[in-house]
Amino acid sequence: MRYLKKPKSRSMASKVWVSAYTRFGQPPSFLHVVPAHRWTKDRHGEPYLTKTTMWIIGKPEEEDDPIYLNGSGKEVCRILEAGGAIETTS
Repeated sequence: MRYLKKPKSRSMASKVWVSAYTRFGQPPSFLHVVPAHRWTKDRHGEPYLTKTTMWIIGKPEEEDDPIYLNGSGKEVCRILEAGGAIETTS
C-alpha cells in the first residue's frame, strides 16, 4: 500500500508516518508498505522476497533516495525515533 498523506489513525502505518514526521520535522513525501512474503524490487531494481514487512519512506527533500526498513511497525517506529543513523536494508 502506498500513502501520500497520513493513513487512518488506528493503523500501524499511521504510527510509522508520525515517527517519520518527528524524525524529519515535516511529513514524509510518501510511505510504501510491502507485506511479508511478497515479491518486490529492492533499491537496485533486483527482485526481492520480503521476509518481514518492508517500509519504504520518502524523505521530504530527497524523494529519489528513500529509506528502506524491514521489520514490524513497532521496530520501525523505534528506529525512526532513536534519532541516530539509519541503516537501510536491501
